[in-house]
Amino acid sequence: MSKVIDVILHRNKTFTQRFIVVDELPDLKYQRMSKDGKQVLFAEDGIFSAMFYYQAPSKGWEAFAGRKFDIQMIDGTVEKAFGQWWHGNSSNDVISVGIGTPEGLGKCNVFCGYEVNQVFWHGR
Repeated sequence: MSKVIDVILHRNKTFTQRFIVVDELPDLKYQRMSKDGKQVLFAEDGIFSAMFYYQAPSKGWEAFAGRKFDIQMIDGTVEKAFGQWWHGNSSNDVISVGIGTPEGLGKCNVFCGYEVNQVFWHGR
C-alpha cells in the first residue's frame, strides 16, 4: 500500500489543485461493475481509487487522445483500451487529486489523476 510523503496545494485565482507525493503508485486492479445503469471498471488500493466508464468515441474525441493502454483486471485479464474508456468519478465521497512518486517526478514533473477518499483528505 502506498505511503503519503507530502501533500501539495497549488492555489490560483480560480481553484486549488491537490497533489499527493507517495512512495509508490497504488496497485490498481479493476473489476467490472454497474453504476447508474452503465458498465464501469473500478479499482481501489487503500485510500486511492479510480474508475473508467465506457462510451463509444465520436470522431476526433477519443478518450486519452486515442492513446492505447492496458487496464489490469482483478481476475488477471487485461482490458485493451483505445479511445473508449473514459476516466470518471466513482462516487461523491472522493476528491480528485494528482499523485506522483519522487522518482517519477524527478524524471518528468507530471502527476497522474486518481481519487482519494474524502475522509483521508479532510483529516489532513
